[in-house]
Amino acid sequence: EFSQRVPEDLPVMYWCKSELELVLLALLSNAADAALERGTGAAVDLRVSVDGAYVLFELTDSGERVASLRNWGEPFRGNKAMHRHLGLGLPAVMQILGQRGGELDEFERDGRRGLRARLPIRA
Repeated sequence: EFSQRVPEDLPVMYWCKSELELVLLALLSNAADAALERGTGAAVDLRVSVDGAYVLFELTDSGERVASLRNWGEPFRGNKAMHRHLGLGLPAVMQILGQRGGELDEFERDGRRGLRARLPIRA
């Protein structure tokens, strides 16, 4: 199950299309993989909001593992088996966001932990 909350008055984001797509697809893929590991009752929730000059993308999933960014920059660390790792994942997201003035962090809402990407409207 996928649920989303996106405001109708979301501003136009001035980003390189391919970088924005990579960031969003990597975050959604990570959340979907975690939810599917659980099997029955798999769910991903995306909430989008505006915070000043930033757009926030908050993702939670029904997976059993806890979102953590502590070791994502280390080689061969991740939440997927090596044979399943098909993309650049969260390290690439963190690099792009860092270069564009954004950030990726962890948060908790309603007892569920997730990842929040803070993207500047003008990258």
